[in-house]
Amino acid sequence: MAECPLVNPRKIVKLFNQNEIESKAVVINIRNCLSVYADFGDMNPFVEKLQPKSVEYKYTNVDSLTFEESEPITSKAYLCRLYGVSISTKIQSMSKLQIHQSNLSNIKLYDIILMTSGNFNCKIHGVDEAEMLVIELIDPVTNENMGTSMLEKYPKTFKKYDENIKTIY
Repeated sequence: MAECPLVNPRKIVKLFNQNEIESKAVVINIRNCLSVYADFGDMNPFVEKLQPKSVEYKYTNVDSLTFEESEPITSKAYLCRLYGVSISTKIQSMSKLQIHQSNLSNIKLYDIILMTSGNFNCKIHGVDEAEMLVIELIDPVTNENMGTSMLEKYPKTFKKYDENIKTIY
């Protein structure tokens, strides 16, 4: 059986001499505890050059103060994985505690998305070998990094990994 790509992270092809790109992102959908679909707004044309594969989404934003919905927005969303974190063991051998913590991390991510209306500060680190954007999601209210938070709160389920990086210009 093939191993889960989240357990053995793929190499990142880094951008611009090892520097990440800062952006705003709207998380449209959660694929799993380590990957999301995100809309980068004005950065979408730039992101499309890095990652031409996208999914068209239609969504609305809810104002966190008035709870009013915006007009529907149709935009492109890109599959992204969280930078610097992976699942600590093979999916097939996860303990009940690890599965529970993985589910809790999903719930935490959903809660933060609801609190921020999906709006995050973001650092784009590059594109991995599976053509997923590799990003850091940062809560704009608490400045909490989602990947780092998972590592701290659920150490039996997630681990930090090192990247083998190739640079492109």
